[in-house]
Amino acid sequence: MLIESQIEAAAVSLVRARAERTPLAGLPPESRPATLGDAYRIQRAYDLKSAHGVAGYKIGAASAASQKLVGATEPFLATVYRSACFDSPAHLPRHDFFVPGVEAEYAFEIGSDLPPRSEPYVRNEIAAAIAAVHPVIEICDNRFTDWRSTDLMQIIADNGFFGALVVGKRWEDWRAADLGSKDVVMRIDGAARGQGCCEAVLGNPIDGVVWIANELSKQSIGLTKGQLVPIGTWTGLHFVESGSRVVAEFGSLGTVEIEFA
Repeated sequence: MLIESQIEAAAVSLVRARAERTPLAGLPPESRPATLGDAYRIQRAYDLKSAHGVAGYKIGAASAASQKLVGATEPFLATVYRSACFDSPAHLPRHDFFVPGVEAEYAFEIGSDLPPRSEPYVRNEIAAAIAAVHPVIEICDNRFTDWRSTDLMQIIADNGFFGALVVGKRWEDWRAADLGSKDVVMRIDGAARGQGCCEAVLGNPIDGVVWIANELSKQSIGLTKGQLVPIGTWTGLHFVESGSRVVAEFGSLGTVEIEFA
């Protein structure tokens, strides 16, 4: 278990990497987390230092395919920052990111507080607390020179691949939308790069919010009204370059668009 000064050193190095846009070969050797608990402690320390504001929490590696890609055996948590949430259509400088990739998914908007508790939340409770759903594109990113050779605990400490969130139209009547079977297409520069429905990969989309609420409770953290919870992708991760135009088509829920300047 890392001591507080080691947690602090790791958080400072991540703050500096983002501020200076300089990738890290790794966290300071003495501050590298060996456990999920320490990785989350570094996340929380960064939350306090960054002043970006917490807009919600996301699931990383929600599907078996995503877990295989990053070498995980289970999902993990990460923070969604208010300063990194943008309305669609978004025009974002490519140089604001290190190695950006894009994923299409849903984000649920919390309508009433879900405080931390010892008793696990169940699906019906979570569904009753959801105010709306948004189609979104998550921009995945990391602050390492080579994420494929960086161990998973460091990646989770670096906020679990979160780069930004581009948010589409708010839908209050989400229960009538049949989200699980709705087909979604991800296009990059006009070419279809990923397609499918989330139920085949993630199961009932509400279960992702249940998982988040219960995992946060273990850290004595709750979800609060207005926060967003992206639940993970079923269209795959696709890397982008300067000049790329990304469009995720969510059928009747509309489209989400990004241009990387």
